[in-house]
Amino acid sequence: MFDSIPSYRPACIVLDVQVPGLNGREVQQRLASNGIPVILITAHDETNVRQQSLSAGAATYLRKPLNDEVSIKAVRTVFNLVHGP
Repeated sequence: MFDSIPSYRPACIVLDVQVPGLNGREVQQRLASNGIPVILITAHDETNVRQQSLSAGAATYLRKPLNDEVSIKAVRTVFNLVHGP
């Protein structure tokens, strides 16, 4: 997916689970081999979708409406796991 811009590698990617067309879980599956952490967000928190997403490698799974502090903490945690504190 990032082959066209090889010098760009994000620290993490935040995806919405439910979007038209290619949804967040499908994008997550396509990115799995790149090792880029994915944070999934959704307004519809279904236990089976959460478990499948985390089992498939999502770094975390947040429910909307997003809490600013929780969201920032999630991104910082993922960033620190990738780059160290």
